Amino acid sequence: MNKSKTYWFVEPDDAHTNEIIVRQLVLHGGGEESGSLLNIEGKKIAVFSVPDYAFINRLYKDKQKFGLRFNVFCRRGVNGKLKPFKFADAAWKSQRQKIERDLKKILANKK
Repeated sequence: MNKSKTYWFVEPDDAHTNEIIVRQLVLHGGGEESGSLLNIEGKKIAVFSVPDYAFINRLYKDKQKFGLRFNVFCRRGVNGKLKPFKFADAAWKSQRQKIERDLKKILANKK
């Protein structure tokens, strides 16, 4: 079984997010601008290498609070290509919101 290390990268979408990411990288000691790396489609993307998934998770939690806009990528092994990473709870969140809307409709119809 191949147990390659997973590397994490963040692509800021604006100057504000870029500044926040740089500050957090300095505070948490690690990561650096990786320059342009190839994604799975063969396009070059300017990204920051971040220390671990915990860093990504903190950014995601602060996304709405601080108005952050970014894309997350991961790579298996040193020479792998960047793959977009989608947060697992996004599907659950949209499903939960649909359930809540349906419940509101049902309750509104009972009145």
